[in-house]
Amino acid sequence: MIQSRTLRVDYGKLTRVVYVVGTELNVNLSRGAPPSSKFFNVKCSPNVHWSIGTVNPRIWRPHLIYYIENTVLSITMSSASEEENDSKLSISYYDENKVKLDEAVVHLTAVEISLDVDADRDSIVEKNNPNKGSWKWGPDGHGAILLVNCDCERTYWKRPDLAQRLISEESAKPDHDTEGLAEYPLFLDSATLSKEVPYLSGAAEMKFYVEGLKFLDKDSDGLITINLSLLEPISKDEMEFGYIDSPHKQFPVVLDSPRDRGLVDFPLHELLGPDFGYVTRVPGRKDVSSLDSFGNLDVSPPVTVNGKNYPLGRILLGVAFPTATEGRNMTKVVQDFLRAQKVQEPIALFTDWLLVGHVDEFMTFVPAPDGKGFRLLLASPDAAYKLFKGLQKDGHGQAKLFEGRPSCIDWNRDVLKRELGLDDEDIIDVPILFRPWENAAQPRAVAYYPDMVNMIVLGKNLGIPKPFGPKVNGRCALEAEMCSLLEGLGLSCTFIDDFTSYHQGQGEVHCGSNVRRQWFDFKWWNLEM
Repeated sequence: MIQSRTLRVDYGKLTRVVYVVGTELNVNLSRGAPPSSKFFNVKCSPNVHWSIGTVNPRIWRPHLIYYIENTVLSITMSSASEEENDSKLSISYYDENKVKLDEAVVHLTAVEISLDVDADRDSIVEKNNPNKGSWKWGPDGHGAILLVNCDCERTYWKRPDLAQRLISEESAKPDHDTEGLAEYPLFLDSATLSKEVPYLSGAAEMKFYVEGLKFLDKDSDGLITINLSLLEPISKDEMEFGYIDSPHKQFPVVLDSPRDRGLVDFPLHELLGPDFGYVTRVPGRKDVSSLDSFGNLDVSPPVTVNGKNYPLGRILLGVAFPTATEGRNMTKVVQDFLRAQKVQEPIALFTDWLLVGHVDEFMTFVPAPDGKGFRLLLASPDAAYKLFKGLQKDGHGQAKLFEGRPSCIDWNRDVLKRELGLDDEDIIDVPILFRPWENAAQPRAVAYYPDMVNMIVLGKNLGIPKPFGPKVNGRCALEAEMCSLLEGLGLSCTFIDDFTSYHQGQGEVHCGSNVRRQWFDFKWWNLEM
């Protein structure tokens, strides 16, 4: 399955992007369009290929324009760029009278990246062997084979090389390779599972070596998986309710966070009792952070992803960025506990870019009568800029807003689409702005006005933080936009003033509330693993 990535573009601006050959860039055309846009067309360099739904680019005519509503533009390139920013794509936007309003321009630099092994077992590492990602037995099998480094290079004080904290030149390199080894700045082991690899321009190659440290045994199937990813740099409460279920009885259970604050005694002393359970996980040392509060723990509605069914949904938790050497993470003992439950396989999202660092600051789910039965609400600075620009154009305000900033939410958007099997029509962009928090040691962000996705969902009734947006014709423009997005789904929006009680403390309605869960009709033990 082709890997896709969300690309944000905005009208009147130039966007530069690095494209990896073999992947796909997806542009939601409505997100970056002028407020009154109804139509669009596309022009691009010959080596840039694109498609939109069922429209075939081969029969595209530059003078024709198409409806913009709910349209996703998919962009691919077939080969690496000769020079930086040597490929171009432009999107022109038109109003209902087909008068051009503005355009967005994208400059693309295509790079080709492959991680290769001796997949056909002939002692030669070939480029992009189609079987390099799997292993098969037999004379026609495939998959690289690695020796266990169980010999010894020492003459005296002998110990097998695998028992020594050193890298053996002979075991790391193929036979007869007499080139001296430099130090290993990209050394990985059980304590360091990822490293940043410098990009070498042009057709350069970099050698990686793997040392086998153990034989196959009951606790090891001998298979090793190595992943290489291209990542662009990104700019600079205490308990949760669940339930326990068996064929003869169910009752609610409170999961007590290891982050002990004002409610430290409440779960154990007040909630634990007959038919009300209690569980907690405490780390060996007090290395907890804000990410261990359970605004950073959520669960999706039931989904089916690539043919695999999750009838009880999937756990969502926030962590540091995958390649970060520093940053806050949810405590490992809590993560391990959640993963060990098996039936709601967790998804890790990047939340450390936020000052508080919780998933509920940029996403939530609401029920819907169609589609997958729900919508994912994502905080969207794009949607906020578009709304305010439209109001300003219509003469409803002159206040200058923040200049555009790269969005960490789009990285999470792609993860959620992939791991929950979502399409763009399953996602609603909610107009939320974030601002830098000046007093943070690391660059982090907080909501500029009350964060409307940080809501409480009670069936079809939504308790939403009151955003205190600009009033247009006597009504808050942000409230009006939120109602227009959600009331068509049969949802009732109630706006709650939490400005002093929670917003000024970097929290919102969801942070200050909790609900007892209604258990699913589906029984967890009937899940096919």
